[in-house]
Amino acid sequence: MSTMSTDREVFESRLRQLLADDFVRVDLRQLVAMPRATRDEFIAVSLMTHFDLDVVPHTETDDVLAVSGDRLGLIRARLVYDGSGQIEYLAVVRFDDAVEQLERMVMFDPDDLEAARAELDRLAVMLLEPEG
Repeated sequence: MSTMSTDREVFESRLRQLLADDFVRVDLRQLVAMPRATRDEFIAVSLMTHFDLDVVPHTETDDVLAVSGDRLGLIRARLVYDGSGQIEYLAVVRFDDAVEQLERMVMFDPDDLEAARAELDRLAVMLLEPEG
């Protein structure tokens, strides 16, 4: 088996471990071609980007801006690519009850902190409401 296919399988396996079966990524950034993605769609695009297009960040940093309880957080992510600039965004993430897998990620433009904080608050209220 080639190193590339092994790397691809390891990357996919790690994504499947990180993302809950019902994971949803909602992307509210401007200029986004895929505003909503299920777990399988997110994994497919990630694999294509990293392995087929060879667009892999040189460095990635995540700064935690806020947390709400054990399951919610607001982060600022920066992905820096060799020779092709960087991508920065805000993301509100929600983990499962065991805080082991991501259930939801809502992405925002880096200057849309107000909307990201509002989403963090909205999700916090949803977690407090009893299921009915």
